[in-house]
Amino acid sequence: MILSFFLENFLSLSLLKTREFLFFVEKILAISIGESKVATAEKKEISTTEKKVEEKTTFELFLVEKITEQSNKIKAIKTVRDILGIELRAAKDLLDKAPITIKKNLSRIEAEELLKKCEAIDAKFEIR
Repeated sequence: MILSFFLENFLSLSLLKTREFLFFVEKILAISIGESKVATAEKKEISTTEKKVEEKTTFELFLVEKITEQSNKIKAIKTVRDILGIELRAAKDLLDKAPITIKKNLSRIEAEELLKKCEAIDAKFEIR
């Protein structure tokens, strides 16, 4: 009877009053209720995810699919040659192996600049 009366009144408390009540119980019983394990686990998961996002510092330019149009292929060969500083034949052979990584260990800025150059070719490149 007393327990049901207590629970009914406790459940009707506002969030602020509930918090004050919990602080009062902590003080009286000399215990620490602290954060729930679920809240602590969620905070750890969020911080781990943030660290993974921050760790990505190097990128690569990736050719997604083979270039079939001849006019686009010529432009692509010239662009890849300029990017990598290789001969025309080596650039052609590289593009024929698509899907393939064109250049690795790029900063975000470098990768975006190279992607802009490659967008003019009308081929499917992406940053990874």
